[in-house]
Amino acid sequence: MKHFNSLMIALFIMLSNFTFAQTSTEAFETESPGNSRFTDNGVEFNIISHRGTFTIQGNYPGTGWNGTSADNRYIDNSSSTADTPASFSIKTTSNLFKVNRFWMYLGAANTDLGVQGTLTITGKLSGITKFSTIKTTGFNQTTAVTNGYTLIDLTNLNGQNYTNLIIDELQITLGGAYRYGALDAFTWVKDSNVIIDPNALQVTATTTTIACNGSATGEISLNVTGGTTPYTYLWSNGATSSTIKGLVAGNYSVTITDAANRTKTENYSVTQPSAINVASSKTDTGCGGANGAAAVIPTGGTLPYTYLWSNGATTSSINNLAAGNYSVTITDGNGCNVIRNFTINSSDSAPAPGIKLSFRNGDQLSVFETIGENIKWYQSKEDASQHINSISNTTQIVNNTTYYATQTVDGCESIEALTINAQSETLNSSDLLLNSSFKLYPNPTNDILRISTNEKINKVIVSDYNGRKLFERAPNAKNEVDVNSLSKGVYIIKIFTDKESKTMKFIKD
Repeated sequence: MKHFNSLMIALFIMLSNFTFAQTSTEAFETESPGNSRFTDNGVEFNIISHRGTFTIQGNYPGTGWNGTSADNRYIDNSSSTADTPASFSIKTTSNLFKVNRFWMYLGAANTDLGVQGTLTITGKLSGITKFSTIKTTGFNQTTAVTNGYTLIDLTNLNGQNYTNLIIDELQITLGGAYRYGALDAFTWVKDSNVIIDPNALQVTATTTTIACNGSATGEISLNVTGGTTPYTYLWSNGATSSTIKGLVAGNYSVTITDAANRTKTENYSVTQPSAINVASSKTDTGCGGANGAAAVIPTGGTLPYTYLWSNGATTSSINNLAAGNYSVTITDGNGCNVIRNFTINSSDSAPAPGIKLSFRNGDQLSVFETIGENIKWYQSKEDASQHINSISNTTQIVNNTTYYATQTVDGCESIEALTINAQSETLNSSDLLLNSSFKLYPNPTNDILRISTNEKINKVIVSDYNGRKLFERAPNAKNEVDVNSLSKGVYIIKIFTDKESKTMKFIKD
C-alpha cells in the first residue's frame, strides 16, 4: 500500500507539471499593430512603456525573428528612439508566469547595429524585484545572422538560471548607445495553479519624462482596473488624483485604495536628460581684418543639436569674422536650448617693423632696409606712439639723432616703434665700411657664428629683428660668437672695431 501511494504521488506531480506548466511562444503575428497589449495562451499581457513608447510593430514585414526565421510583427519603440534609457515591461493581468527566452534587436536610433550598449532584464512580482541582471556582451551586430536579433536565454544568463522564478512583470531596459529595441519570439511558461486574484488592483502607468534638464514637466498617469470602484490615490508629494503633472526629476510613490479598502502601492521614477554643457573657443581678428572665428562643442541634453548664430549661420563654428559681438543658440533634440556669447576683438596694432642698418654720412632715411609694410618715420617716440608728425623717408640722417619707425598692416599702424640711434661712430666710419670686409659664416648657423675680418673686434651686440637687444659680448680669439641659446629665427648683429661698426643679419637654424 505504501508503494502504491508513492506511485500515486509521483504520478500526481508529473500530471501537475504536465497539466499546469504550459510553455508558449508569442511571435505577435496575430496581434494588431499599434496595440499596447497582446493575448497568448489565454493570458492577456500589457505592454507598459516606462521610457519611450513600445507597441506592436507591423509596418516592416520581414524584419522580425520568430526563433528560426524572419517574421513580420514584434514589439518595438520605433516612434520614440530619442527617449533614453528606453524601457518597457510585459505584465500579465490574470496568470503569473515564468520566462524561458526571447529575442532582442538592439541598435542606435537609426537601428544601426554597430553600437555598444547594455540590456537590463528584471523580473518582478507585485512590484517587488525577484531578479535583475545586466547583459553587456555577446550582442548580434549584423542582420546576416538571425536577422540582427540576439537570443536572451534565461536558462543561462550571466551564469544564472532565472526560468524557475514566478513573476507577473518582465522589464526590459536599454543602456549605453542602444536607443532602439525590438522584442520577438517571447517564450514563457503559464502556471494555471497560480491565478491572480480577479479582484486584485491592477495598475498600469504612463510616465512622461522631463524634456529639459532642471525643468518641471514630468508626468505620471495611472490606469487602475480590478477591485471595487471608486478608487482613491495618495501620492508621496501629497497629490490625490490619478495623474500628477509638473514633476521634477525624482522618485514618486502612490497608494491606491478601492471601495473595499484593498490597497496597492506602486513606485515610479521620473528621469531627465543631462544638462547641456558647451565648450567654446574663439580666435580674434587681425587689426582691421575679418579673419576671426568662434566655435562651440555641446554635450549632454538629447541629440541631435542645431545651431543659430546671430549672423544667421547654422553650423557649430563660424569663420571670417570682423571685430564685434556674436551669439549662438544651441537647441537639442527635445527643444531645450542654451545661449553662448562671444566678443571678437581686433588686434590693437601691428608689431613694430624690423630693420637692417647699413648707412654712411649724407644718407637719407630711405637707405635703411626696413622689414615691414608701409613704413613711417618719426623724430620722437611720442609722435610715433600717437602717429602724428611723421617725416619723409627722404629726410637726411643726422649724426647722434634718434629716429622711430612704424609699419601699417591691414589699416592698423603699430603703436610700438623701432628705435634707431644714428650714432656718429657709425656715420663717421661709413666710408671705411665701403672698403672693409666683414663676413659671417656659417649663415645660417646652428650654434657658432664666425666673423671674418682683418680688424680686431672689440664687441658685438646681438638684437632681434625688432631691434631689441638680446646680449652684448666680446668674441673669442677666433672671432667666434656662441648663439646656441637663441631660438630659430632672423637676428641682427652689430660688430664694433677700433675703426668702425658694422650691422649685419644672420639666421639661427
